Amino acid sequence: MINQKHIKSTFALLFVCFAIFCNSACACAPDEYPVRSHFRKGYYKKNGTYYSETTVVSSCKKKRPNHDFAYERFKTLQPPGWPHRGESLSSWTERQKEDVLDAFATLPLYLMKGTVRGIYRLKRSKYPNNPGASLLESGAIVLYDDAFGPKLPRIVAHELAHFLYSGLSLEDKDSYEKATGWKYNYNIKDHKVYLEHRDIGFVSENAKNNPEEDFCVNVEFYLFDNAQLKKTTPTAFSWIEKQFGQNTNQQRDKK
Repeated sequence: MINQKHIKSTFALLFVCFAIFCNSACACAPDEYPVRSHFRKGYYKKNGTYYSETTVVSSCKKKRPNHDFAYERFKTLQPPGWPHRGESLSSWTERQKEDVLDAFATLPLYLMKGTVRGIYRLKRSKYPNNPGASLLESGAIVLYDDAFGPKLPRIVAHELAHFLYSGLSLEDKDSYEKATGWKYNYNIKDHKVYLEHRDIGFVSENAKNNPEEDFCVNVEFYLFDNAQLKKTTPTAFSWIEKQFGQNTNQQRDKK
């Protein structure tokens, strides 16, 4: 008599062997990339559809917009020249890589700057409530454990915006500062020039730090909370719209 349990075990073993083989040997088409078998937690899609936890089988998956830019930049080591030595490494999971690729797929092409050379994983920032960071000198973007959630696309967009700002010409930076009310004032007492922000019109407290942070916050809001930026800082909305709007592939809520 055939042992049904033995047959099931044999098929399960063959399936595992095939999955392992596929991880290293299955070739994907040019417009696809290999996804290794991994456990996926249950989650809700934006449309409210719930996907139960499951083990994702190794397969080839269609590349999404900006895939190659992100996929080629996943790094497993400490970012070169990273100033916060107390921050420890965290290993990438396949699920996290997929989430990052999903995030990049929602972003416009103008954020994909060649000066970004690596996307790194660290456990926790030395600064409270900080899900991401960047280091322009080494072209590093760091994503901390707290970055992985519904706001991941916004966090990635914000960090990419730092590289976008660094690539602006001096003329464009000056144009942005004037349009958004940043001023340089000379103090006759200590003979120093101080940069002062506008009094009102910030969508985030962090934007008050300096023009660069203001720019990155505003680009983030332009992409993900378009109506709020237009209401709170219309001059920033207009400047970004004029400079980059025609190249935005993100679906925005123009009002």
